[in-house]
Amino acid sequence: MEKISAVILDDYQISIDTLASDLKSYKSIDLVGTATRVDLGKEMILNTQPDLLFIDVEMPQKSGIEMIREIQPYLHSEIYIVFYSAFQKYMIDALRLSAFDYLLKPYSIAELDAVITRVLKGKKMDPKTIWSSLSTLLAETQKKAIQTVSETIMVYLDEIVCFRFSKELHCWQVLLSDSRKFPLKKSNTSKDILRLGKSLIQINQDSILNTKYLVSIENKTLRCMLLPPFNDLQITASRRSFSRLRDTLMVI
Repeated sequence: MEKISAVILDDYQISIDTLASDLKSYKSIDLVGTATRVDLGKEMILNTQPDLLFIDVEMPQKSGIEMIREIQPYLHSEIYIVFYSAFQKYMIDALRLSAFDYLLKPYSIAELDAVITRVLKGKKMDPKTIWSSLSTLLAETQKKAIQTVSETIMVYLDEIVCFRFSKELHCWQVLLSDSRKFPLKKSNTSKDILRLGKSLIQINQDSILNTKYLVSIENKTLRCMLLPPFNDLQITASRRSFSRLRDTLMVI
């Protein structure tokens, strides 16, 4: 059987060593190179044109997603890309909907075996969907710039719990997952906020929720229940917003 060439790109050498050691048990996998730096990894990938690429998502110089987007036109069409990382929560859903495979750190041997099995079975990534998947992943995983009264903060979409309009301050406020609150510049409107991501939904005139933190909406009161520790927030959906939300979430 012809061997499958593999490359690992990860900024942690210990992670490379662990994966390289585990790959030795697969006789059909030939590890042809590893790198801890994006520039060296890019050169190695283009030179070796591996069949299988394990690449960390979050590298110091550049994300693995950005690097793949740059070199994608120069890769052969049958390369199998596995994003291999200790993904933050914001990455999981995006990757599940993408054209790529993924492996969470720390992984179990069973999880690695499942990835290798898919590779050996000849599963190929559709080149037509790779570009659109990269664009989607970049949009989901890049930090958002939010102008507050005192500074511009850079946050991931998954770090945003909700936006609420403060009648006292006459501006929107953002609540982050670490419980910090920031008043936004008064020029920011609800339309500006909703452009940050598809998971943001306006629940009522004064509240915009990240649906990733939404647990349920009570049928009679329309009270929105959020994930702890935000389950004590008093947020109620308007009837009109609830109808739009039902359509968005495809409620049955």
